[in-house]
Amino acid sequence: MKLALLSWPLALLLALSACHLLGAALPCERDTDCPGGQVCRAAACSVIAGEGEGEGEGEGEGEGEGEGEGEGEGEGEGEGEGEGEGEGEGEGEGEGGTLVCPGGPPLCYRDLESLAHGYAEAPAPGLSDDASHAYYTDVALTCVDDVDTSAAGATLDLCGQAVAAHVDGTALILTMRSLTVTSGADLRFVGNHEVVLAVYGNADINGALSVDARGTSAGSSSRSCAGGDGGAPEAGGGGGSHGSMGGDGGDESNDNGGNANVVTVGTPHDALVGGCGGGSPSSFAAAPGGAGGALQLSVAGRLALGGSISANGGGGGASPTGDRGGSGGGSGGDVYLQAGYIQLNGGTVSAQGGGGAGGSTAAAGSAGQDGPRTPAERAPGGLAGSGGSSGGPGAGADGAGPLLSAGSAEGDGDGAGGGGGGVGRIGIDAPLCAVAPSAQFSPAVDCL
Repeated sequence: MKLALLSWPLALLLALSACHLLGAALPCERDTDCPGGQVCRAAACSVIAGEGEGEGEGEGEGEGEGEGEGEGEGEGEGEGEGEGEGEGEGEGEGEGGTLVCPGGPPLCYRDLESLAHGYAEAPAPGLSDDASHAYYTDVALTCVDDVDTSAAGATLDLCGQAVAAHVDGTALILTMRSLTVTSGADLRFVGNHEVVLAVYGNADINGALSVDARGTSAGSSSRSCAGGDGGAPEAGGGGGSHGSMGGDGGDESNDNGGNANVVTVGTPHDALVGGCGGGSPSSFAAAPGGAGGALQLSVAGRLALGGSISANGGGGGASPTGDRGGSGGGSGGDVYLQAGYIQLNGGTVSAQGGGGAGGSTAAAGSAGQDGPRTPAERAPGGLAGSGGSSGGPGAGADGAGPLLSAGSAEGDGDGAGGGGGGVGRIGIDAPLCAVAPSAQFSPAVDCL
């Protein structure tokens, strides 16, 4: 199938129109109202990635799907963008993957060809399958909820809708024809599985979809790893590492703080894995920051991103009073996008580290902040209690320029702070990945 990555800031609409990179759909009544390379669909100009060929019967005036040559059976034959909208059996190519209609419309889906990272797909529908088949299920998410992937059986409840589920290795595969995350919705996956959303059509993400850690609660992943623990209750824990190194915890007078764990993973195209949590300051301390999880969104058609997709690490938990070190921040996890083509409608993708907690003396230190969904920001470390040291900031802010590395605790002594968490990884499987605007991602995208 033909793939393309499209992005458009509205301010560059006119300047980029000659290159066919448009930020907002132009209104239209017919194809001739649209710039070259676009067609009029539902009263709006749009780019169709792919050339279609299929069989069908149709009458009346309308516009066929796809560009290039099309053949119709019934009243008349035509080439290019002809008149008549086809109905019938067969296969055709259009917006992304091949359109497949085993029993004829409207029971159609687009072929993904294969899931990234070699995950097994759910069995495709046959002639006898009805609209209840997973490949024909349209999913709309409108809620704010944490979804536990460990609770999945043959289905998993997403905002009150039962979505077909199966497990391949340690990954949970959720299958649907289309996915809509509405503005204001915020769905976060937790549990012990990597999460793969297999979408056999289009996906529109206008709300938030994440495997973020929140504080000490990790995002969904099967991985278990963490920054090093401090050598004494007064020493800080190390930050978690994944796509980059975490920061080291602060030292106590006689004992070292925890070091960040070593980065052991390759590129996000090799495997889908979650991040690593922070380390603790030995005993009597709050829990460390949780790790960002692992999320793959595989879309056969168009992926339109106006909201956020994220796998950010959590901030280290606050320590109690009494000369106690701060815990380390968790690292970001993995976000992987596979699509026929992608429209970046001002949306963001992030996998940033959480801040380390501040150390405590007579007064308690504060928790580190979670990795932010805004790519131009990074998570601050927690503030120290009187006499202690503050936690290190998490790695991130790549959307504002060069990546800022995770910070180590800001000072040593009794009540040393924890280290910040490193970033995770973002992978995209689509040609033209290199033209993706860096301001909308942190860390930088790894293109296939």
